[in-house]
Amino acid sequence: MIKDRQLYNILRREKGIKLTQIADVIGISHATLSRYETGVRDPKQSTIQKYKDYIDNYKDI
Repeated sequence: MIKDRQLYNILRREKGIKLTQIADVIGISHATLSRYETGVRDPKQSTIQKYKDYIDNYKDI
């Protein structure tokens, strides 16, 4: 079963969004975001929402 963090990672990669790019926008370090995506740390709900919003609204220009 795919966990949410794995799904977000897959969606981010499919859209071609770099880890550092989304981390900068949502206001966390890329190392912290990496830890969230790999399950080493659990993000706050507000961070998850920012991540989802960015992924959902991302437009490749």
